[in-house]
Amino acid sequence: MSKKEGRMKTNFLRLTLGFLGVLWMACALGGTRVQAETLDVVHIKDVNEMLQKNADKVVMLNFFATWCPPCRDEIPELINAYKAYKGKKVVIVGLSVDEPKSKAQVDSFIKKLKIPYPVFMAGKDLLLRFGIDSIPHNVFYDRHGKMVISQPGQCDAEDIKLVIEDLLSDE
Repeated sequence: MSKKEGRMKTNFLRLTLGFLGVLWMACALGGTRVQAETLDVVHIKDVNEMLQKNADKVVMLNFFATWCPPCRDEIPELINAYKAYKGKKVVIVGLSVDEPKSKAQVDSFIKKLKIPYPVFMAGKDLLLRFGIDSIPHNVFYDRHGKMVISQPGQCDAEDIKLVIEDLLSDE
């Protein structure tokens, strides 16, 4: 790996980690959408804390970027899933991999699409932890806090429903 690739991976990782911290904050706030002034970067420790607080829930992490066409296509499906499973032991969190300097752009994107679930900036350590090298990338945790799916690619409504229903039915 070249030095430039190493720096890029490190920068991406920092973005991801910051985003997870914000993710944790959103879950701790009961899913309240975070405004631009609090659209912070979350890190691995923040995601771990969020997972502990939501150990009895199915958790979906969606890594995306505002400039990514498949991500933009997938978000309406996530909004529909959020609405369908609201109050049913399901947590959906968006993790933007946009540059930290793009917080205002991300907030504008959230408002334009009327995203009701919490969205954070992903710290680079998160990107490394989850092996994010393409987006969208979705990660699902079961109700016991175990990661069961982590894969790149766009999910459609049927995929999201099948995974969530399966994880909800798992005792």
